[in-house]
Amino acid sequence: MKKIWDVFIFYSAEDKGTIAEPLARSLMKMGVTVWFENFTLKTGNSFRKSIEPGLAKSKYGIVIISKSFLKKAWKQKGFNDLITKEVCNNKIIIPVWHEIKYEEVLKFSLSLADQSAVTTSEGVEQIAKQIIELIQSSVSVVNEVKQAESAPYTKEMQGDVYRQCHLGWAYLTGEGVTKDEVKAVEYYRNAAEQGYDAAQYSLGVMYQNGTGIAKDEKKAVEWYRKAATQGYTKAQYSLGVMYATGLGVTKDEKKAVEWYQKAADQGMAEAQINLGWMYQNGFGITKDETKAVEWYQKAAKQGHDAAQYSLGFMYQNGLGVVKDEAKAMEWYRKAAEQGYAKAQFNLGQIYENGKSAVQDVVKAVNWYRKAAEQGVAEAQYNLGWMYQNGLGITLNEAEAVKWYKKAAEQGNPKAQCNLALMYEYGKGITKNEAQAVYWYEKAAKQGDASAQYYLGLMLSNGRGAPKNEVKAVDWYRKASEQGHVFAQYNLGLMYEYGKGIAKNNAQAFEWYQKAANLGYADAQFNLAMMYKNGVAVEINNEKAIEWLNKAAQVGKASAQYQLGWMLEHGKGISKDLSNAIQWYRKAAEKHDEDALSALQRLGYHTTIKRH
Repeated sequence: MKKIWDVFIFYSAEDKGTIAEPLARSLMKMGVTVWFENFTLKTGNSFRKSIEPGLAKSKYGIVIISKSFLKKAWKQKGFNDLITKEVCNNKIIIPVWHEIKYEEVLKFSLSLADQSAVTTSEGVEQIAKQIIELIQSSVSVVNEVKQAESAPYTKEMQGDVYRQCHLGWAYLTGEGVTKDEVKAVEYYRNAAEQGYDAAQYSLGVMYQNGTGIAKDEKKAVEWYRKAATQGYTKAQYSLGVMYATGLGVTKDEKKAVEWYQKAADQGMAEAQINLGWMYQNGFGITKDETKAVEWYQKAAKQGHDAAQYSLGFMYQNGLGVVKDEAKAMEWYRKAAEQGYAKAQFNLGQIYENGKSAVQDVVKAVNWYRKAAEQGVAEAQYNLGWMYQNGLGITLNEAEAVKWYKKAAEQGNPKAQCNLALMYEYGKGITKNEAQAVYWYEKAAKQGDASAQYYLGLMLSNGRGAPKNEVKAVDWYRKASEQGHVFAQYNLGLMYEYGKGIAKNNAQAFEWYQKAANLGYADAQFNLAMMYKNGVAVEINNEKAIEWLNKAAQVGKASAQYQLGWMLEHGKGISKDLSNAIQWYRKAAEKHDEDALSALQRLGYHTTIKRH
């Protein structure tokens, strides 16, 4: 019968003594059958021809990538074809990087650089354990698993912590045996109590999640700590998480940083990104955005999507690096293409609002859609906006409503406000003022100033809900305090006419002044008339002229008439009948009745008809 090996190790001749043999010995000690003597790569060998016998007779391949390995002469295409994870009837090849940097691998092969790899900087024993985790079902262990149900634990197995740990995994996953989480805990504990770090970590996971045993986060911390102090990377990371979140232990961000650092130094991408986050925000360590970028880069170069997104964010905002939109896009794209929703959304924003060189609303819609379909509320809102306004896609108000509703139901206030507007005016959906009030109120309660203003309008006019001027004043005030110009003007009106609140001209003047300063012509006119008539202030025709002129210049007919009147009668300004008539004409063109009467009084005929 043909012998089938668990793994074969393929390596450059120069790396035999330094890494290939030590790694083979470590794996064999752990019960893995290894074939490596016939797989020394020498200059001139064909990579495909050299590796195929190993693939034929082994379940897994380990390829040691080093400077010597990359210098060997072979066609790169053949290498790229075979180095992917699934080759030759689902055989798996695991790259091991030996004394080589990411940049060096990247120059040789993009596909290889993008692969998840084990690095020898972590030590032979540690990488052997990592490889074991990747190939969990080696032949020698599967035999034990198949026997496990009839003889789950024997004296012979007592000292074999690896097999006990693997049996724990088998029972946990149902691989080769009937799934039994309680038995999984039993086997993990047997190995863990003998000091096996991988089992200690796994037992910690079982306790943390309450799998096969009562949930006990303190116990989880205890077992994570045992494995972590032995240098087990995943346990160090998990212990950091427990300290950062205060699960099973008193929250201590400094200790979280310590454990993240240990795991990050061993190359764990998840720990590197968490450490970057701690540096970026100054949690448990002095804030240092440059350090944050360094750690994000390490994780990003391993293909970690969240790190790629974070690195893009740092470049986009100039945090820890010189601001660079092109680099931000590069990293966002890497994460977005892996399906990372936040990166998809941010990429969409850059395409929608970025510099002219990159602005592309069609691409913006594409990325917004990808993020929206993953449930990102902001992306759903933006996609709705693009549909409503026909940006990058055919205008479709029904589609706009669909996406606004999805975002609104997730609590996005901008989407809630826009959905209310669609209901109020019957855009893309049947008009329903009660629904408009419902969604305005939801957004308003979240502090959306526009929704607060619109809700005030609905209540002031009794649309979609019973008329309630008192509540209208409350909502106008909330929006006004956020600087909403229309709300400030309306609040001024409520004070001036005593609607929903006691009449107070001084308060009316104050709110008109705020809205006028923001350029709102209606408020500028009302403010001018208070100066002209001495309401809440002493008569000041010069001030009245100043504000009338501002409103008249932007086309407010009543202000144009009043400015003409001031010029005709020399109030606050020298008399100037010619200029007065010009302003009367401008107002008359907008069918202002007072202006038409003034022109007739002065003997000027006009063809403009009264409304």
